[in-house]
Amino acid sequence: MFINRSWSKVLLSAAFTVAFTVVTACGSPSLPVADAASKTAASKTTSKTTEPAKGADTKSTEKAAAKPAQADKKGAQLAANYSFKEWDNKTPKRWTTEPADKVLKTTGSGPNSVYTELKPSGTDKYTTLRQRLGGKLAGKTVTVTLRAKSSEAKMLSAKFSYETKSGLQTVVLDASGRGGWESVTKTVVIPADAKEDSAMVAVILRPAAKKPALVDYLSVKAS
Repeated sequence: MFINRSWSKVLLSAAFTVAFTVVTACGSPSLPVADAASKTAASKTTSKTTEPAKGADTKSTEKAAAKPAQADKKGAQLAANYSFKEWDNKTPKRWTTEPADKVLKTTGSGPNSVYTELKPSGTDKYTTLRQRLGGKLAGKTVTVTLRAKSSEAKMLSAKFSYETKSGLQTVVLDASGRGGWESVTKTVVIPADAKEDSAMVAVILRPAAKKPALVDYLSVKAS
């Protein structure tokens, strides 16, 4: 009887050891599975956070690229001292006058009101105010604006000219002669064969004029 009880204890002990070993071996793989799942979730979260950042960079670049287009559209002023504010004795700087005694400086009632007055020559000659424009204008769009005051129709005009292979090309802007201040504007696309440094701009008062005319500015912009 004693021998049987001893063998029973041995058998129970062996059974308990085998059961513990099986439970331990089967339960241990659950740890790597949970760890892999957490790594997958972390990878998805990082991907979602990164994508909007790329989109934001693209929008920022598009906005920055639009600025030079606006500046280019405005155009560059080609005529020096185009508003005749600067004078050297009796001549507006950077301009050639003819006859010199028929082109005068005059002022208005405003603090910055400086104008150029063109008087009739009294002969068969034009009273002229002109300036040669340097640079290459081929392919560019040029806008010429005359702001002036004249009391006689078609007596005061502005001219913009340039040379091409086919000869001298001229754009004319006529003041209406209605007696009040007015702005006249014309735009021209310069052809590809225009010669460099050949452009010239001028204001003329025709020989038939009986009254003087005033010029506020003569603007020449290229874009």
